[in-house]
Amino acid sequence: MKTLAGVVGGNSDNLLLQAADCSRHIAGRILDQFGIEDTGYLRWEGMKTT
Repeated sequence: MKTLAGVVGGNSDNLLLQAADCSRHIAGRILDQFGIEDTGYLRWEGMKTT
């Protein structure tokens, strides 16, 4: 349960969690390319100007 909670919460304190977080990020980018919205992935919109 600790590993699953770490993946969901983004707490990457070991190699397994870092790999899972990287896989989630890649999956989010793929979904974004197909126009499928993923709440766990935010697309880069560029620098915000004030």
